[in-house]
Amino acid sequence: MICQQIGRSRDNITTSGGNIQADQMHVWRCGFGDITEAAPNYVILASLNDIFQDSLNGIIQDSLNGIIQDSINHVIQDSLNDTIQASLHDIILASLNEAFRHQQNNTIQPALNDTIQPAPNNAH
Repeated sequence: MICQQIGRSRDNITTSGGNIQADQMHVWRCGFGDITEAAPNYVILASLNDIFQDSLNGIIQDSLNGIIQDSINHVIQDSLNDTIQASLHDIILASLNEAFRHQQNNTIQPALNDTIQPAPNNAH
């Protein structure tokens, strides 16, 4: 809300300092109505409100952006970690199973060959 000068006041205003002539004042339009230079603190207050509001909006927006970004990053990171961990686990397990199976085959087959002898030809 920026105050804009919209012209001169047509009425005299009485203040604690006495009457102010119409040609000594400008009329300002702010969000809460028309005011004059006879009460410049309202103009300053309106401007400060604007500055504060804009600053607050910026701070809130930046904070929200940071929070949302961090949350998204954590979700993606967690998902990636879980996916990679599960994939690595499956790959390692499959590799170990395959290696173990080959080792068993290489160990069991010779042992069986050594243990089981052909039956003699004269066996009945």
